[in-house]
Amino acid sequence: MVKAVVDTNLFVRAMLKGKITAPLLEAWRDNKFILVLSEPIIEEIFEVLYRPRIKKAITDDEIEELRNLIEEKRRMGYALLVDPRQKLQVSKDPDDDMFLECAVEVKADYVVTGDKEDLLSLQKYEDIEIISVTRFLRILKAKEEK
Repeated sequence: MVKAVVDTNLFVRAMLKGKITAPLLEAWRDNKFILVLSEPIIEEIFEVLYRPRIKKAITDDEIEELRNLIEEKRRMGYALLVDPRQKLQVSKDPDDDMFLECAVEVKADYVVTGDKEDLLSLQKYEDIEIISVTRFLRILKAKEEK
């Protein structure tokens, strides 16, 4: 099963039902990949979701549904909560290193991001590919068709 760390901005855009990003959340809901998270990533996701401009477009119930979904998927094995032991300083943006730390901890297959300036520009870290959401969705679709 594919293991992926998803950048916060994609997760938030998926919650806002973005045309390109919503299928990412649906693929996870449909158990097509294992989402790798850490407490700092979860905290950042919910902090962003509660920002006033985001809260205009999303309800408390939808946010709570996501919180419950993460817990449900953890019990089912489709969400891994990790506590990375290794601190990295790889990205141009130090805030993005937490995604790589998670990926390294579980030897994830992918870090999925829309961050062209920092994470995507790396392309790869160790054996972990850093890819866009559209490429990730194509990979999932290809695996499904096999």
